[in-house]
Amino acid sequence: MKELLLKITLTIKPSYGYQTAIVLKENHFYYTDNLGRGAQFISQNANFESALSADEYNYLIGDLKDIKISALPPYVGGLDGTTFELDIENGFNKTSFTWWGKCPDSWKPLEALANRLTEYAKKLQKE
Repeated sequence: MKELLLKITLTIKPSYGYQTAIVLKENHFYYTDNLGRGAQFISQNANFESALSADEYNYLIGDLKDIKISALPPYVGGLDGTTFELDIENGFNKTSFTWWGKCPDSWKPLEALANRLTEYAKKLQKE
């Protein structure tokens, strides 16, 4: 897989509150919170961005190219909760996954990817 143009976007949309976006693009990591309220960032900088080492990048994408999942998620419905959107782009090709609340069991590798991204954002926030 040529990863030069790889872009992964995780958007977290709680029922109440403002959404968060985490973007991994090439060897850069971006995190914004409170989208829709002027995109307040987690640092004092106008733009929060972190360059990634090859090891950090490889850890974050994990075994992405080897993941095999069902294209048909199980039905779920409800009123309050959090929606997760995971978009994976490589060049002109793109795939999107959306789940509400608990990630479907058949999509657990995607949840693992989302967890790595959010944990890395938390780590950078503490630095």
